[in-house]
Amino acid sequence: MIMLSGITLIKLVVVLGLAVWNLLESWGLIRDFVGTKRMVGRIMNMELLEEPPVIPTKLLNRRIASEWCHWASTVVLIAFNLVSSLLLFIAVYYFFEIGMVENTDQNRFLLWANYGIAVFISMSFVLSFVGLWFAYYIKQSDLMLVHFVLMILGVVSAVVINF
Repeated sequence: MIMLSGITLIKLVVVLGLAVWNLLESWGLIRDFVGTKRMVGRIMNMELLEEPPVIPTKLLNRRIASEWCHWASTVVLIAFNLVSSLLLFIAVYYFFEIGMVENTDQNRFLLWANYGIAVFISMSFVLSFVGLWFAYYIKQSDLMLVHFVLMILGVVSAVVINF
């Protein structure tokens, strides 16, 4: 029997919300794979640094112009989202499986939710580290802030579900 107390409902909503968000994100990235690869390629090729106003920097030697690397990076981005989504949906499955059996603890739900959130936080850090390597903070500070918000969202989600 499922007993949804306030905090239990919040845990479910957080995990299910992140699972759906990651699934929709990966679906959008897959549907427009060419556009996604182009976006990733622009960051890796550091094209924005050469658009007016040009910012002189010695960091341009970090650029990667290889189409194959852009493709592989796009696949890794999609994989991060899909794996996180899958792990979080497994956690939701265990939440409802636990709810059908009385006197069962939430260890499996928490375990899989923590796995999914760990992948989500890892993805956020990887996006931020890669962006820093390609100096995206110079012209794309909004994107850098989005990556920090994703990190914060992941950490807060981990705190909420382990409360």
